[in-house]
Amino acid sequence: DERNIESHFFWHKMARDEKWEKAFEARAVHMLERDKNHPSIIMWSLGNEAGFGPNHKTMVRWIKERDQSRLVHYEPDKWDKDYDGEEEEEKLIANGFSMKERVAGLDVISFMYIRPHELQER
Repeated sequence: DERNIESHFFWHKMARDEKWEKAFEARAVHMLERDKNHPSIIMWSLGNEAGFGPNHKTMVRWIKERDQSRLVHYEPDKWDKDYDGEEEEEKLIANGFSMKERVAGLDVISFMYIRPHELQER
């Protein structure tokens, strides 16, 4: 099940802005509470193409506390240099937002729009 958080043009901005934290969490709460009794739901998705930030981690924490029986997924699950650039990544790491934390709590690693040659590299 997916709560459809997609910000495209704004990429990481909302995911990293604490003003949006409650809105992100509310989407997770509504999705899970609405669909928790559907047997066909095998995992929860945080959305996609919305960058990644502390607000996603808030969603993961809430979902994991409420439902340990299903997987949690999000894409992208890694830094995307095309959007962040090395300078942005260095700033985030300097502020304690590490790559290790980024994927913490996610159970499914996926790749959207992967090129055939990248499949061999993975």
